[in-house]
Amino acid sequence: MVSFAELLEKLKEDIENPEDIRDTEQEEEDTALMGPAIDHSTVTGEDANGEEAIRIGMNIRADFWDDFIKLANNGESLSRLLGIDADKISDWPRRVKESIEKAQQDDEEGGDKKTMIPTGEV
Repeated sequence: MVSFAELLEKLKEDIENPEDIRDTEQEEEDTALMGPAIDHSTVTGEDANGEEAIRIGMNIRADFWDDFIKLANNGESLSRLLGIDADKISDWPRRVKESIEKAQQDDEEGGDKKTMIPTGEV
């Protein structure tokens, strides 16, 4: 199970080095630990990383994002801890809430219809 500290460290690394490409071995390890990876070639913009992160958090623990939002609401101390501008952190709770709502809405609508496999006629 991925710890909250590990997720925050990874988030910090991604913010500092957004162009870094992860090696295949690490990708395979992440997939084995956290479920199927998202094919980023079919997703654009914020959804590419945002949706994946939201779903990982939702799978870690039901109240994971509630805890994260509480932490992010104290932007000044989190800013000092991670070395990130507090203005960037102040927007995280809103973005996380919106992304959770979008993920839940996608789940209710049946997700990506293109990936459905026909099972026969009823």
